[in-house]
Amino acid sequence: MERKLKLTAAFCCRLALLCLLSIPSLALPPSAPVPELLTRKDAKAAPAPLAPSAYAPLAVKGPLRVSANGRYLTYTDGSPFFYLGDTGWMIFKRLYRSEVDLYMADRAAKGFTVIMAPIMPWQARGVTEPNVYGHTPLHNNDPTRPNESYFQHVDYVINKAESLGMYFGLLPAWGDKVNGYTSMDLEIFTTETARRYGAWLANRYRYKPIIWILGGDQVPEEYKHYAIFRAMAEGIRSVVGTSQLITYHPKGKTTSSTYFHGDTWLNFNMYQSGHYAFNQTSSATIAQADYRRYPAKPVINGEACYEDHPVNWNAANGWFNDYDVRQSAYWSLFSGAFGYVYGNNNIFQFYDPTRNNRVENTPRTPWKTALGHPGAGQMKHLRRLMESRRMLGIVPDQGIIAAGQGSGADYMTACRGGDFAFVYASTGQSFTANLGKCSGTAVNGWWFDPRTGKATYIGKFGNSGTRSFDPPGTKGRGNDWILILDDASKNYTAPDGTVAGLVTGTIRRELWTNISGTSISGIPLSQSPSLTSQPTLFEAPSNRGDNYGTRMRGYVHPPVTGYYTFWIAGDDNTELWLSASNSATGKVRIAHSGWTYARQWTKYASQKSVAIRLEAGKKYYIEALHKEAAGGDNLAVGWQLPGGALERPIPGNRLSPFVPGAAREAAEPEPEVLAAEAFRLFPNPADDQVTLTFATDRRGPVDVVIHNGLAREVKRFRVEVQPGANEVRVPVADLAPGVYFLTCGTRAVQKLVVNR
Repeated sequence: MERKLKLTAAFCCRLALLCLLSIPSLALPPSAPVPELLTRKDAKAAPAPLAPSAYAPLAVKGPLRVSANGRYLTYTDGSPFFYLGDTGWMIFKRLYRSEVDLYMADRAAKGFTVIMAPIMPWQARGVTEPNVYGHTPLHNNDPTRPNESYFQHVDYVINKAESLGMYFGLLPAWGDKVNGYTSMDLEIFTTETARRYGAWLANRYRYKPIIWILGGDQVPEEYKHYAIFRAMAEGIRSVVGTSQLITYHPKGKTTSSTYFHGDTWLNFNMYQSGHYAFNQTSSATIAQADYRRYPAKPVINGEACYEDHPVNWNAANGWFNDYDVRQSAYWSLFSGAFGYVYGNNNIFQFYDPTRNNRVENTPRTPWKTALGHPGAGQMKHLRRLMESRRMLGIVPDQGIIAAGQGSGADYMTACRGGDFAFVYASTGQSFTANLGKCSGTAVNGWWFDPRTGKATYIGKFGNSGTRSFDPPGTKGRGNDWILILDDASKNYTAPDGTVAGLVTGTIRRELWTNISGTSISGIPLSQSPSLTSQPTLFEAPSNRGDNYGTRMRGYVHPPVTGYYTFWIAGDDNTELWLSASNSATGKVRIAHSGWTYARQWTKYASQKSVAIRLEAGKKYYIEALHKEAAGGDNLAVGWQLPGGALERPIPGNRLSPFVPGAAREAAEPEPEVLAAEAFRLFPNPADDQVTLTFATDRRGPVDVVIHNGLAREVKRFRVEVQPGANEVRVPVADLAPGVYFLTCGTRAVQKLVVNR
């Protein structure tokens, strides 16, 4: 048994105060009571102080705030924060640090932004049973006597999340430590100990990216329960002020707003739709009801049906899968929630059949295997969709659905912003939409696949009246789809970065031959290039030749709003220019380099740009200049997305080509594009002639351009078009057999096969 220090009570208090004041990160504020002295063993094991964080890794940019409209969370600079949480409820108890690293790396790679866990999990064992290192959270089950050894492991977990760009949703204790329902629970808090414990925790983690979550699957039923939770919130607030957010996690089919909506410490509401089949009543209607409350506070579904969890808690009913997770997520978000919390039955308890851990809810897959379950990977598509538009302006609007909203598994939800709208068809059912809910005289339509994150352009429509839509596939379980409608004049890209009407994205490459020297200034940019092509990567061919200059230019389309970093590599000399708009006149040089090997990104510091904030739905003019004298030659441009993913070189689905012309360079509105569904070629394959048909509401010239399989332009001619149906015959007898791509207008693309 651990031997206690035999000191007088007065000396204990004086020594405890001295120790606490000598460690800044653990010192309580003057108004907070001082916890009792820890054991000698724990005092010796005290870690180095937790230093204030620079919030530099990846997307961790600092404290979070509630948006001005009371509906979302933002960073301090006002940019939106998407709360994509994962419930790692037993992480402090059951994982070794190497396993923490594995779990956290997986969640960060899948786009999660918050990990949630209680310091003391449910039932008495959450307090009395040790973690994998043999440490319990408290001495003698006393919340005023935290075990330093246990909290060193808590420190490690929180720091690991931060290092990977994630915030931590920290529950001081599971709710049954305040309101126990069964003999297996252990109530350990009073109002005074809750306040002291909350202040101690807050002082320890005041500089960490923490979101405080009180409750824990419980609700207050008596006055003392309300008092204890409020006291814990007061203890936290006495240290952190408003620099960290606080919410409350309730039990199934309930919401924090029922109990604490009027409390000023509650920054946003959290509800739990629970582990029930087709429970749109909880997933959607609780969000809708909380959205209507006054004063406005953000709302989130903090626990929905877990992947691989028994339906309605009974394995005889079957098991929830990735479809059920998606269904609950989109029901929640399109009903007013600002984020979503995913869970997996095997992962929340870190089920490992080789260990003697008590299990819940009949887990059937080891947690390391369950990391690969598809539902978690599909959550990044959910996040990308919401971040692809102006998220802070999204409002739920079920009035978008004119007919076919349905009920049960067929329940449909919808939301919109000022210039776009989303509709979730939960079983791929046909429906009728009210147009005119967003701005614009015309809208571009897309089908967004929540399983893959891919979008399919379905055409351009007048933005008035009603229109029927029939999602791909056969109506039924698992065939859910999202309809995206965008103001066509805004030129939004799809969430996966593709452009309306584009089959394959390209960038324009121009080449001037017989130009000596290595200086960029020697490229005769004012003269017509010797050759042009449209590569499908932001990269030029390597070892092409000597004495030439290259310009690659076009538009880059950021898939999400956030900070992007660019790189350029090349031989002999390169420069990378970017504009804050689609106008070339506003470009500035953001990176440059001397000679490098192909895709050698880190030879010079100047190859890398600073972090640059770009907005989804906009396009930005980008230009790379390259001068080659002799020897090897190459050119490539890459970037890092806000979530940390590297795309080097930048792929074609993020690009569209520059089209020479004064109007484009002056950033005037782009010409109307031809509707993809009205653009057809026949016969295809063709022999000596192909007929092109399309419909347009334009009058005037349109360029018909044919590119070969290497994206090099091989033929171009101009035709005059009239409003309505148009038909053009294109001779192809002079083309060698093979695969070509034919464009008409600015974006519409069709594959053409010449076969004779």
